[in-house]
Amino acid sequence: MAGFRGRIEHVFCAGRRRNIADNLRAAFREKTEGEIAGICRKIFVATERGRVEQRRLERLSDPGLRRIFDRMELRGQAHLEAAGREGRPVILVTPHYGSFMLGALRVAADYARHGVYFFYNPPERNAYAETSNRLLDRPASNCHKIYNNLHGVKTALKVLKGQGTLCMMPDLISVTTSGVYVPFCGRFFTAMAGIAFLALRSDAAVIPAYCYPDGGSGHLLEFRPPLDLAPAGEKTDEDRVYELTARLFRELERQITLRPEHWRYWHIYLKRSIPFPTPPASPGDLLAQLEGCDAMVAQDELLAEAIRQWREGLREKYAAI
Repeated sequence: MAGFRGRIEHVFCAGRRRNIADNLRAAFREKTEGEIAGICRKIFVATERGRVEQRRLERLSDPGLRRIFDRMELRGQAHLEAAGREGRPVILVTPHYGSFMLGALRVAADYARHGVYFFYNPPERNAYAETSNRLLDRPASNCHKIYNNLHGVKTALKVLKGQGTLCMMPDLISVTTSGVYVPFCGRFFTAMAGIAFLALRSDAAVIPAYCYPDGGSGHLLEFRPPLDLAPAGEKTDEDRVYELTARLFRELERQITLRPEHWRYWHIYLKRSIPFPTPPASPGDLLAQLEGCDAMVAQDELLAEAIRQWREGLREKYAAI
């Protein structure tokens, strides 16, 4: 029934359908219009099924949730187990993809040796936080919450030093001063750099994970190999953070490209990304590029002011040419 409703919405929600198709075209330039339309239809179906699953999760008893866990297929759990044998903390990373909350609850239920902690924005900055709280506060969930603020960062470091497992989501829905832009599906996309920051200070194993429907009545929870932490050498901390964040998003792009219908943020992909820059042909061309980035930098006051000053200087110079 959820799949049927998703197909109906795809037919009648023309504005939303056009928006998602425009975002998909920007990400998959090599695909035909027929392929884009097919992915768009799958996104509508997956989104509606996700809504139904979310409501079901909130109403399930603990035994009912355990039955769902027992039907899940697990792949790559050896990566988690290896980190435990090596005495390393784990940062488990997933985008807003598929049944990410169901996967989080399964991890908390079965891999809570040193505690499983979930790091996300507080309710005043995250409309989904209250729902997350209701699910993570289940008596038998073994979950601990950490809000994304200064106190939360300190707490996260303590968790990692105690060899705990920290669960984080790097695909930001809004631009913040803690974000960076990394290559993703042919554009620079907003990424949370905090994962790399914490990993490099704790020698944590950064393990990507994905949970999504397996095509039947169950789900697949897959753990990917840990991302290598590049040696410091002569690189600055900022360079190492950026490199690890970019490496993480290459891995996310691999999975999202493989099954794009499960990513939840296609509707804001263009709004939260910028095209790869091209060399300006003239001062006027550069000025036009800078004037087109206001929406992207509005939430970063320091960056917005720097770009404003750069534009003013260019206007004065360009007017004199």
